[in-house]
Amino acid sequence: MKKATGGSKKAPPKAPAKKAPAKKEPPKAPAKKAPAKKAPPKTPAKKAPTKAPAKKSPPKKAPVVQGNK
Repeated sequence: MKKATGGSKKAPPKAPAKKAPAKKEPPKAPAKKAPAKKAPPKTPAKKAPTKAPAKKSPPKKAPVVQGNK
């Protein structure tokens, strides 16, 4: 009797348990799309630092003047 009741009770809970995780998978896909949108905003921020190297170009003209002398 105990084996029959134990086996029958365990079977039903397993079926619903598998359905719950299946529903969690779809929500994860949309969650990944949100982080993807955050990446583009970071690219413009990197463009600001690119202006710093531009200041290095004027110093290069100084050595050129010495070459002319």
